[in-house]
Amino acid sequence: MFRTINFLIVTGTMICLFSCGGGLKKELSPEMKDFTSMLKGTSSDVSQALAKYAVDSLKTNDMGMYDLKSPNVKAKEGDCYTFEANSGATVRTYKIFWTGGKIVKIDDLGMK
Repeated sequence: MFRTINFLIVTGTMICLFSCGGGLKKELSPEMKDFTSMLKGTSSDVSQALAKYAVDSLKTNDMGMYDLKSPNVKAKEGDCYTFEANSGATVRTYKIFWTGGKIVKIDDLGMK
């Protein structure tokens, strides 16, 4: 079971590294790598990623409503990552703040 989980995490990370296009992949925490690898294009995927990594009291700014895919991390400041993800015909931008392996704050920076 442990090997299967590790294989899935590594596979998801590799898919993201090759399909997300550029960004700061080498500097991502393991949790952020896994979180972004979970964003595959449905709101259900986003909700599952948030359920796995968000603290219970997190205000998600409706992130779970969007069909996010192809995330691309644009910036890293300490434990905060700014990333863009495709959502239909738009691109949405978020800032994700991490503490102790959990998302503690999400800022919705809007769409392009």
